[in-house]
Amino acid sequence: MALNNRSALDPRWAYHNRPVARSFMNCNVSVFHQGLEGQEYNAVTNEWLNSATEIWSGSARIQPLSNSTNVNAISNETKSRRVQMQLDLTGGPMVDIRPGDYIVVEDSPIDSFLESYVYIVREAINSSNPWVRTVVCDVNLEADPNA
Repeated sequence: MALNNRSALDPRWAYHNRPVARSFMNCNVSVFHQGLEGQEYNAVTNEWLNSATEIWSGSARIQPLSNSTNVNAISNETKSRRVQMQLDLTGGPMVDIRPGDYIVVEDSPIDSFLESYVYIVREAINSSNPWVRTVVCDVNLEADPNA
């Protein structure tokens, strides 16, 4: 009896199961690349002017990976949390997301508090699922850009 010579994962499976992953992606996010050469400090307004470039936007799923941890800064103890984002690859071509890039949640209809933080990319790994890009980010839980 001859063994079946096709792959254990039928190519049709990947195509037909794309809506499953997309159904959990209820946030709209933007990924930015921060060019260090474009930063300029304005002492009058006490702000950094930068030339961050949006390199990708689309839908995403966000889930926590671990409990928050204490980060001891000079005279300021803050908390940090690691999260995993799965970015939808079907919205257009995926760009090269690198550690140090940052992600902003533009719209989160279920949990609007996700829009309050800046997510710093730590790992930009890919998933074996052919329809998502998996990105691991750190979040400073006290850094609210809207405060």
